[in-house]
Amino acid sequence: MRDDYSETENPISQVNKYAREIIEGDAKDKHDREFNFRPNTPIYTYIVCDLTKKLKAFAKDAGYKQLPSGDGYFSFNDNYNMYIEIMSFDKVLKDSKERNRVLFEKLNLT
Repeated sequence: MRDDYSETENPISQVNKYAREIIEGDAKDKHDREFNFRPNTPIYTYIVCDLTKKLKAFAKDAGYKQLPSGDGYFSFNDNYNMYIEIMSFDKVLKDSKERNRVLFEKLNLT
């Protein structure tokens, strides 16, 4: 598990930076081409990380709301028309197991 995040490693700042680069045409794909980004296109970002004390402070300071489950945060950035959700890997794994439980049972994988 990660110990903590520095100001320069803040994942919230990182996704904002990536969104800005895509919108402004500064980001390139793996073939060195710009993204064909249209105005008002919604952006969905998911930050999967360790929910350290510092990260929780970053989220609260940026006005994020806690997920109803209590194990992550979410927000909407109007500047980039971007929904952001922050969650731990454990939450992703737990949600995946719950979502696929019946399938796993039918396949005798449980």
